[in-house]
Amino acid sequence: MKYLIFGIALLISISSYGQDIKRLNYQLDIGPTVTIPYNHITNINLVTTKYNCGVGFFTEMNCCYNINNQYSLACGVNYSFCNLKTDYTIGAERLKLNVLSQSITVPLEFKLRVFTSKPFFIRVGGYFGTVLSTKEKGTQYIDTTKFQPIQNPPLPTTIIVSETLNNGFILTYGLSARVEYIIKVNDNIGLVVFSKFSYGWSYWHQYQHKDKDLNYNLLFGIGINI
Repeated sequence: MKYLIFGIALLISISSYGQDIKRLNYQLDIGPTVTIPYNHITNINLVTTKYNCGVGFFTEMNCCYNINNQYSLACGVNYSFCNLKTDYTIGAERLKLNVLSQSITVPLEFKLRVFTSKPFFIRVGGYFGTVLSTKEKGTQYIDTTKFQPIQNPPLPTTIIVSETLNNGFILTYGLSARVEYIIKVNDNIGLVVFSKFSYGWSYWHQYQHKDKDLNYNLLFGIGINI
């Protein structure tokens, strides 16, 4: 009997604790994204590849269901345009390319308010979605002076490269963590400042050695919370 009374009291306390909160919040975020490669240099089949960070952008809309004043569940839709810089060297040939990828993902996150007195939040969760397209764009350099010696070697040549790596459906998924701070504009609107880290487990394209093209993404941005 005492356990039943305790359970009823607990439910009443939780209910009263959540009576003054807004159950649903909507948020629109925009900002730049920095793609960080898993590997900074690889050597495969006499091909040396250097990977460097590239800058893109994203926009995300999500909805938060507030369980109480401290815990929430968040779900949304994210569009990202990511950029990874690559530098291939194959003998006398060198390709300096940007790998450009567009994707739409659905983030699912658990949201925690760290301090009751301050609107500082942490989110952890995952995401899944699809890569819409991936392209390589850049320049190919051919150093003809490295060819077999001849009397009048031609000058090095430069060729513009543009190649579509995929246009079909590719599943993308991974884990994410985020910190954010909400600055209240008024009772209904808040300005959000945040940073988010995504750990990708999937590939950008259907290519050989595609395990080398996995990536991290670091996102910064601002948003509106209503």
